[in-house]
Amino acid sequence: MKTEWLLIAVLMIISVFVYAQEPQLVVNAIATTPIPYAYDYVIKLPGGDLQFYKYTHSASSIQINGFQFLAETNQITDLVNIGTVTGLVGIEPFNNIYLIRYGKLYYITKFASGIGVIVLDQNTLFYRVIDEFSYGNYFVLYRQTDIVAEDALAIALPDSLVLYNLQDGSFQNLLQGDEYQCEISHTPAVVALPESYFIYAKDTGAGSHPEVWFIFDFEGNHIAVQSSNDPDLLISQFGKLSEDYPNKVFGRWYIPTPTLLEQDAWLECSFIEPDSLHYYFFYSPYWSAYTTQISSFGNDRILRMIESNLGYIMLCNYAPLEQHPQEVYSFVFGNHNPRISPISNEITTMSVRLPDSIAILALWTHDFPTVHEFYFPAPTTTQFGCTAFTQNDLLHIINNQAIYSYYVGVSTSVSDEVADIPSTDLLIYPNPVRQGQLITIESSAKQPMIIDIYNLKGQLVQTLTLDGSGKCRWNLSDPQGKGLASGLYIVKQRGYDEVKPRKLMLIK
Repeated sequence: MKTEWLLIAVLMIISVFVYAQEPQLVVNAIATTPIPYAYDYVIKLPGGDLQFYKYTHSASSIQINGFQFLAETNQITDLVNIGTVTGLVGIEPFNNIYLIRYGKLYYITKFASGIGVIVLDQNTLFYRVIDEFSYGNYFVLYRQTDIVAEDALAIALPDSLVLYNLQDGSFQNLLQGDEYQCEISHTPAVVALPESYFIYAKDTGAGSHPEVWFIFDFEGNHIAVQSSNDPDLLISQFGKLSEDYPNKVFGRWYIPTPTLLEQDAWLECSFIEPDSLHYYFFYSPYWSAYTTQISSFGNDRILRMIESNLGYIMLCNYAPLEQHPQEVYSFVFGNHNPRISPISNEITTMSVRLPDSIAILALWTHDFPTVHEFYFPAPTTTQFGCTAFTQNDLLHIINNQAIYSYYVGVSTSVSDEVADIPSTDLLIYPNPVRQGQLITIESSAKQPMIIDIYNLKGQLVQTLTLDGSGKCRWNLSDPQGKGLASGLYIVKQRGYDEVKPRKLMLIK
């Protein structure tokens, strides 16, 4: 008998040890850094610091200030005057594009007689005024220009395709005459590709003329020409991303090609041969939708964030989409726009700003499709948009003039897990729940408390009071007795900021 009890005790010790060593995904809040200056744009520098820029326009010039966030020390540098761009007479403040290329920010703007290209490399400025060409009355800046090499801009002019050297002001005519000119149903477009290539497209958009792509390398060498009567291409037009080239995932890259009916559509592209560009055309599964982000996850999966009339939805497919068009997992965020931020090949985070907290949802290849949820108190706000950057195991979330910094990683310590993931003592059942039903909200504290219910716009829709036993029943109505609409709601215990909010899914 003693031997049996000893064996049981040994097994219990072993099981506790094994559990303690089981890896756990953790998120730790590191620092909150106020941003003391106004800014218009922020990019991540190659070393992980963040660079902020502020533009001030006048009738013929742009003055640029800047400052940095130093990630290693969580400090903001002093605001500096980076420089002033002149010679932009008749500037059009809203006719501009931002492009992140080669770790720099390229700001291209239109003015009365030409275009200005501003290159910002940390706190240094270089610019080139390009006014030696005629741009015509129908020149569309974001479609007809692109940065195709560190010092090269491709321009689709009314009569020719030009590759312009930003350093010395020289240029090459790559196409002109009948070979260059578009049919009436065509519009010219320039699209930069990874690996030092770009496309000049006779973009159909509508009509029966074939779509024609001329492919060049960054030095202006003509690689290939492709023509297609693909009916999907004939009703769509190239878009442009401000990020660092089209998103490249597992050797393929993704270019937006919205249709004339504004249906969300994309190209999944790759070079199957050095002189042959292969593409797969795909639509969003939702009408009136827009794909806001595409990212890798693990070694073989691709994540897409889609804004739709149902709210923001994350879709997960195996890659490439051409071979795996059916999503294997989806997650609904409601009306808050999450930011997908890969931490490593194994961990990807999705950051959401809520009314008085920041939610960090994480996917981990170790236990996918489990969604790890972490909630951190933050000042109350109605500005829910956020930007996120990662560097190694650090996540920086920018919202409402502050930078929230977090460590994201894996721990084998039980004590770490308990410290990093606040326990919750709130139960909601049934959940999900259908409209017209009653739910029970119960606290393990078994005492009176106030419960606030928010929709995903951050609006307070109902306040409930738990009785002396820590319970209440609710008919899913607002204070006026009107039933709530279907969707996702956040349930919070007032005065218990350290306790993780609960989500309530209301379905029809």
